Amino acid sequence: MDESIFIKNCQRGNLEDFSPLYEKYAQKIFAFVLHKTFDRETAEDLTSQIFLKTLEKIESYNFQKSQFSTWLYSIARNCVIDHFRTQHFEKNIDDIWDLNSGDDARKCAEKSLNFESLQKSMKKLKPAQREILTMRFWQDLSYAEIAEITDQSEANVRMIVSRSVRAMKKDFLAFLLFSLIF
Repeated sequence: MDESIFIKNCQRGNLEDFSPLYEKYAQKIFAFVLHKTFDRETAEDLTSQIFLKTLEKIESYNFQKSQFSTWLYSIARNCVIDHFRTQHFEKNIDDIWDLNSGDDARKCAEKSLNFESLQKSMKKLKPAQREILTMRFWQDLSYAEIAEITDQSEANVRMIVSRSVRAMKKDFLAFLLFSLIF
């Protein structure tokens, strides 16, 4: 699917061509938002808002500036940040990983015995590190896309991923040793 054709048609006012773009990205954006909010209903609402904003702003999308997916993830990221700002949470927006994860996280924990260990390791990372790891490994974004979304250099993003993974490996090895001893 050549998404540029659909984007150009939408920019010309043919908004029914937005449907293939929605179908291609809806699940990925929903998963991204769910990972940030840990609440299915909130993620569904925000995903709808993200695609409405995308459709409203499609005319301003510039092919030369970024890939469409990068532009879309930037909108999603900003929408999530706006959501937490308007909710007046007492926690730092970037520390949202630490909020109670509700039923969705419990379901994930049941699917994977290592989820709790992974979550503990992720909590030890800085919020920016968690966000970049999420985009890289759960959203399968390239280093270049992450760099553009987070307004950092690609080299810096690579370094953050490398250091974060190294720190998590040490933490995971300690967990394995502890579980083998006891």
